Amino acid sequence: MNSSPLVLIIDPDPDSRQILAAFLAHGGYRVEQAADAASGLEAARHHRPAVILGEHPLRLADGQAVCAALHSDPAMSDIPFIAVTANAMLEEVDDAASTHAMVFTKPLDLPAVIRAVRELSVRSSQSSCAG
Repeated sequence: MNSSPLVLIIDPDPDSRQILAAFLAHGGYRVEQAADAASGLEAARHHRPAVILGEHPLRLADGQAVCAALHSDPAMSDIPFIAVTANAMLEEVDDAASTHAMVFTKPLDLPAVIRAVRELSVRSSQSSCAG
């Protein structure tokens, strides 16, 4: 059994998911992927990842942010969520930072993402989504 930390990637873009998954796997992480908010939330419930890496904004069909849904569930509220966004405007980055453990803008600095995943996976008992 592989005991390396599990990272869940939630991103509607299959190319982005594959690139992140390959890089994380090369970094020693197990990876699960989800293409949308609802399947990502279900995967988080089922797999209990050490860290979630997801596109921002990521909303469920009812408009609720995935991070808020995670935070409201006591069984998942401690899972750190790293936001990835193509919106590099300061307001967008500030918005993402207000509800996520960390924020990275595209194009991604993949070694920095690995460092963030490593840091957050060892602190997974700390809540990282704002309420």
